Amino acid sequence: MTRRRHQSWNHIKPSPQPDHFKPTSSPNQHSPSVNLLLSQLRSSQSSHNESDTPSPRATISVVIPSVPPSLQNLLGSSPPPPPPPRPRVGGPTARNRLAPGPPPPASWLHQSFALPAEPSSNTSLTTLLDLPLPATPSLLHSTLLLLSKNWSFHQTYDQHYLPHLPPRLKFLLLIYLNRCNIAITASGFSLLFSSGAEETTHLDLSHTNLAVLLPTFRPSTAVEAEPESWDTATASVVRFSALTHLSLAWPRRQDLKVLLKVLELTPGVTHLSLAGWEITNWRAVTKRTLCLRWIDVRGCSTDTIKELFGCAAWIGEWRRVGTVVMRKGLGMELTGDRVREMRRKEEVRTWLEVQTVSA
Repeated sequence: MTRRRHQSWNHIKPSPQPDHFKPTSSPNQHSPSVNLLLSQLRSSQSSHNESDTPSPRATISVVIPSVPPSLQNLLGSSPPPPPPPRPRVGGPTARNRLAPGPPPPASWLHQSFALPAEPSSNTSLTTLLDLPLPATPSLLHSTLLLLSKNWSFHQTYDQHYLPHLPPRLKFLLLIYLNRCNIAITASGFSLLFSSGAEETTHLDLSHTNLAVLLPTFRPSTAVEAEPESWDTATASVVRFSALTHLSLAWPRRQDLKVLLKVLELTPGVTHLSLAGWEITNWRAVTKRTLCLRWIDVRGCSTDTIKELFGCAAWIGEWRRVGTVVMRKGLGMELTGDRVREMRRKEEVRTWLEVQTVSA
């Protein structure tokens, strides 16, 4: 068997203690006591208090004797002095604290984000379109306003994104363009509605040239397969098949033929604004608006409104029209009574309300 080897460590001796572990003082030397250190600290503080510029800590630590108010009158002692103000330690106060980062650009401070005032000839627009505008201090309002003011830029650089906006935002964008006095062109209108035209329910084309926008209402001329029935053939011709609210008020150029063509291409309109139009042949208009429920004729002349209420469409094509909005002061307030009497005789149950506005 192999014998175990026991290693012995007796020959290793500990090395002497290094010099940096040796005490610096002799054992007979004593360190200062705690009482001595406290007395030295008090004497240094008292000498510092007697100087001309007292420190904040020294000022705060001074205790001023006081007498209760109930004993001051009895003893006749003077009221104690008010406490000294606390010194301001550190930088500026919270009132003068500046916001982190660089200052905002001047354009952010002076640029106006208010929507321009609606033209006086086109008031009560939201009454027709039946869709509320966004609140003025909101992100949607600021975005639509900046988008409208820089429409030429976005029309080019955002041409791949504008067609995919929701129908409600497209309608609001048209309103903001109208308020900013930016005329929508055929290229801009066709770009905006190159996608989602069949889902659009509201269109604001006030202060526009309908002759320029007429080609955009027509469906594409692509060759399609033969429809299975006449119903599908008729539905495929209409591009804005879901359109119900249409504003054609105050056109830049009046053309009755263009108006009739637009009405033919939007047969489902129930709310229509023809404010500012001079129409002599209302019969042609009524035949193309069989679904009409609400019409606005503000700004039309007295002769135009007389011909409107004189036609027989109130008991025919327009038997479902329940509201007519016109300008106040034309002397046509009794026309609603005559139409209601006419409908009563013909047993038409739709009540006609004539609303007069100041503009």
